[in-house]
Amino acid sequence: MEYLYFFDNASLTIRVIEYLHQCRGLSLDVVTVIYLSGGWLMRIKFKEWLDPKTAANVRAVMDEFGYACIPSPAMMAALKSLVDGQSPAAVMQRFRIAVVTHGQPSREEIEAFQQQFILRSGAYPKSLR
Repeated sequence: MEYLYFFDNASLTIRVIEYLHQCRGLSLDVVTVIYLSGGWLMRIKFKEWLDPKTAANVRAVMDEFGYACIPSPAMMAALKSLVDGQSPAAVMQRFRIAVVTHGQPSREEIEAFQQQFILRSGAYPKSLR
């Protein structure tokens, strides 16, 4: 079972990651977070199917903070490359995207990305807030 969602800014992305960490019994397999110029794409894959109540709760939280999306064919190819075992660095170079995290995510990874982006570019876009 997996979810693909888009979030407008880092704060919303962090809230979802914290929600996933707080939920006991979720069998997270891998979470991929990719920064795009207009926001954040998050792919959440579970090891097994969620029971209907848990699935509804996860979907409600995701819908509250973001919206389900269908990524472009190129983005789907990038996500598949990560699933197939390519390193995030190789995928970033090949597809020219920013893979912020792939695996078990943490708030710290997103905050570190925010700081590095702001330091290097000198810009603070709304999507990083």
